[in-house]
Amino acid sequence: MMTIGAMKAMWKAGLNIPEDIAVMGFDDIQFAILVYPDLSKVRTRKDEMGSLAMRHCKR
Repeated sequence: MMTIGAMKAMWKAGLNIPEDIAVMGFDDIQFAILVYPDLSKVRTRKDEMGSLAMRHCKR
């Protein structure tokens, strides 16, 4: 959601995405499909990240 807010602020400041600035989102939220231009995003697997963190903490 912060990425969408940042994109809105950039647009208000007169910046064009992606011509003037690149934007990348994380967590692949469903609202990203409503944003123009299309938002580049990374999907994170929180369950897998948590499992990996716990395995490393036990060492």
